[in-house]
Amino acid sequence: KCKLEFKDQSTQSGPPSKSLKPVLCFDTTGANSLICAGTEKTGSDSYILFWDARSSNLMGGYWESHSDDVTCIKFNPDKGNVFASGDTEGMVNVFDINENDEDDALLASHNTEDSVAKMTWFRKKVKMDYLAISTHTESLQVFDTEDSQMLHNFTREDVAHSIRRTGAQHVYIVDMIEQQEQGFLLLAASRYANDKCLRFSTFKNKKLKPHINLPLDVRDRQVVRDCVQIPGSQVFVTGSEGGIVDVWKPGASPVEDSFKIKV
Repeated sequence: KCKLEFKDQSTQSGPPSKSLKPVLCFDTTGANSLICAGTEKTGSDSYILFWDARSSNLMGGYWESHSDDVTCIKFNPDKGNVFASGDTEGMVNVFDINENDEDDALLASHNTEDSVAKMTWFRKKVKMDYLAISTHTESLQVFDTEDSQMLHNFTREDVAHSIRRTGAQHVYIVDMIEQQEQGFLLLAASRYANDKCLRFSTFKNKKLKPHINLPLDVRDRQVVRDCVQIPGSQVFVTGSEGGIVDVWKPGASPVEDSFKIKV
């Protein structure tokens, strides 16, 4: 049973005539008190909307900083008032929601010159001021939000090299996972039919280096779409288009710790 419904039916400039705005992504603050969502381009604008998570009241929105579909929203784990948003036109924006209006809230912008797929905050030393950004062309960028500059740009070939694959055209990025000490893990895969693989590389000291191989069995997972790490452990969970959810932990086989979703 649905207890709360979050939507925005305010009018927008230009067509379509329907006022509901299709949501593509969302995130919550660390305290789970605020829900922030990014929408498709609706009329002539793309929206970032805010709701009170306890009451579902719409608290406001931004619509001047993105001009295409907003594909990713990520709150900073250390700074609950700061979040990043990315769109298909390639723009990444960082906002401080404590400010009163959108112009003042905008802290930094970065043009990836690509289409943003996913983002992950991570720390270097003690500062959680860095973003790992994956794109729809399977490249990876590292952005320093404090100094507003791109630090590294890894091509699809670089990603393939980091998981020890030579056929970059078969390689795709699954996700990036922040590590507690510093840096992040990059999970990438190869869909090459004769030798599929799923592997982690690690970002440290300005480089992507091979890290962990996740041994696949013969079942057809198709494309692996997402990965999360169980907090405080070395256990990872992946989900795939083939309807298989795998739980990966040291010393376990994929057959022992996976299950197929049946609808």
